[in-house]
Amino acid sequence: MKNKYIAVLMIWSVLSMPTLSAQITLSRSVMCSVGATQSATNGMIVTSTFGQCPGCTTYVSADGTILIQGFQQPLGSDDAQPDCAHVADFDYDEVVSVCGTTYDFFYTGDADVSQASFEWNFGTDAFPQTSSLQAPVGVSFSGVGTKTVALRVVTPDCDVTRTLDLTVSDIGFSVNADITHVGCKGETTGSILLQTNAGTPPFVFSWDNGASTPAINNLPAGNYAYTVTDSQGCLATNQVTVEEPTDHLAVTFNITKASCGQSEDGVIEAIVTGGTPPYSYEWSNGETTPTIQNLNPGAYSVVVTDNNGCVLNSNNGTELSEACRPLIYNIVTPNGDGMNDTWEIEDVQNFPDISIHIYNRWGALVFDTKGYQNDWAGTDNSGNPLLSGAYYYVVELNDGHGITLTGPITLVR
Repeated sequence: MKNKYIAVLMIWSVLSMPTLSAQITLSRSVMCSVGATQSATNGMIVTSTFGQCPGCTTYVSADGTILIQGFQQPLGSDDAQPDCAHVADFDYDEVVSVCGTTYDFFYTGDADVSQASFEWNFGTDAFPQTSSLQAPVGVSFSGVGTKTVALRVVTPDCDVTRTLDLTVSDIGFSVNADITHVGCKGETTGSILLQTNAGTPPFVFSWDNGASTPAINNLPAGNYAYTVTDSQGCLATNQVTVEEPTDHLAVTFNITKASCGQSEDGVIEAIVTGGTPPYSYEWSNGETTPTIQNLNPGAYSVVVTDNNGCVLNSNNGTELSEACRPLIYNIVTPNGDGMNDTWEIEDVQNFPDISIHIYNRWGALVFDTKGYQNDWAGTDNSGNPLLSGAYYYVVELNDGHGITLTGPITLVR
């Protein structure tokens, strides 16, 4: 029984042994010397949770103090993340003068500035709108209200953007530019009108193109810089851009030919590029859609107008399908055998105004008629039979396209 009691005491001692721990956070992968001491009594078993042999146990054979030590690489040290919390911190000073209020911005973060890049964004109504300086100064705004300023700082270890809101209550001397952009590519219809805010008149206007008036007109697309000075010597300087459409207004056509004669199955689709959408259409037949249908052969024109009022006139038309050009036979044998007894032109019914002219080999006209019905049997205009031989025909379709077909024909009796 005494041995069992001692065993219970030994188990209790092991379980009640305090756990030795140390927490180390490093930003580099290193080897550290670690150690700990602990009072121990005879018969205890101590387990190490660190060092080069975590989980190893030691049997204590006498009362006293034990030391466990060794070298250890901190867990996670290879993947330790840099502290980027304050990399993009910044602040500003408000500078009030007779010319109004400007703002000086300065960097307060903890990045190594020799290895950092700075991207400031002050908003579209600021001058300047952006900066890559560490501490940009003299930033002004053209309107009052809350402005959001952003700073992005990029270092070898961090890429952080921070924003800060500031309230602008006094803009002082500033200039707004009202821009009229070029409506049609290549034209000179742009204009810029400068309007001063606050400041002390009179104002002096100076443009980089030599103009000295508040408004400049008849401008092509491009960049225009200006400086306005009031009587106190306050300056407002900026550059504005007059824009134009990327491409000239242009139109191409997809055409489905009319199948034959006066059949109404032609289609024209106008495909417009360039200019400024949306587009409006005005066809010569009164239609106002991009595609017109149910067309007879003929010429059609369209006027295309874009959203800026640019106008393009274009002509096109549906042609007669090649398959509809009549097949003309080159022999006639009026001998009463029921074969080729008259001269035949296929699909002649599709050409009600067709005219034919027959010439002999010396070029003399021997027969002609209009509205031909496949009834010529080798006679002249008086109905007299012509001699067998070679003749020449001229066929005018008279369908509005000016198509004339010619060729030889042989008369055999």
